[in-house]
Amino acid sequence: MPVATAGAREAVEVGQDRLDEAHEGQFVCDARKHQLARATVSCYALLWRDGGDLAECQFEQRPMRLVHPDDELGGTLLLTFPARVVHEIDAWSPLAPPRGDVAPGVPQLMRRAADRDDPPPGPARADVEAFLQSNRVEVIALVEGEEPITSCTTQARHSYVNEDLAFDCTFANAVVHENGTWAIQYEKLQELLPAPPC
Repeated sequence: MPVATAGAREAVEVGQDRLDEAHEGQFVCDARKHQLARATVSCYALLWRDGGDLAECQFEQRPMRLVHPDDELGGTLLLTFPARVVHEIDAWSPLAPPRGDVAPGVPQLMRRAADRDDPPPGPARADVEAFLQSNRVEVIALVEGEEPITSCTTQARHSYVNEDLAFDCTFANAVVHENGTWAIQYEKLQELLPAPPC
């Protein structure tokens, strides 16, 4: 896989700007000498909602709206340095418990709170944790772009499951300035630091 991701772990952070705002994120970086050109990222959530019986288990595949890089601008990445990919867990997020006015499994218009002047309140953190613990969730991050030497389109996928989610964490800084040059510490792409809620 030509594109490095933040290992088998992703962080669910509580945002700094609003107390109840939660984010899901991961880092991506191209570890090769010639990085992908025109790289983009998209994320999808696979949900298995338990109906009590395996035969009643409901499966959903839902796109995850990204706030960074902004998916309305194409989700473009510059992979020369590690890029943080952020999904806000708002009222429309597939990682949030379903709202009472929406039937689970029924496709809805893709929205996000970042696009609205008056977004509905986001889910409480305890509700998000309970939802993620009671349902099987898999997040798939898909990075694609052009290989600069051959101009072939290439793709890298990374999958995260419930056990990979870490609450109250943020990523360690993987870019350092040493001896007048910038360097990437690839081993730090997998390192999470405690980040207590605000």
